[in-house]
Amino acid sequence: ESPYSVRIEILTLADCLEAATSRLGRNYRKNKHYDDVLKEFQTDAGTRYSPELVKILETHPTLGNQLRQFCEKGWEDVYYRVFNMVE
Repeated sequence: ESPYSVRIEILTLADCLEAATSRLGRNYRKNKHYDDVLKEFQTDAGTRYSPELVKILETHPTLGNQLRQFCEKGWEDVYYRVFNMVE
C-alpha cells in the first residue's frame, strides 16, 4: 500500500476517462460516450479500478452529469488552453 494510493487511483480513473472519451489527439480509434465508459468502470471495479471511486460516480448524479457534459464538450477547450500556453 502506497501512501499515495488514493491519488494514484484517481489519476488512473481520470486518465482512462480522458483516453476513452477524447475526440482529439487519439485518432487511432473512435471516442466513447461517458455512459459506456462508466459501464466499463463498473465491470472492472475491484480489478482495474477502485470500487470506491466507481461507487462515487454511480451514486452522485450531479458529478456524473458534469463529467458527461465535460466529456462531450469540454476536452476541446482544455486542449485549446494548453496549446495556447505552450506558444
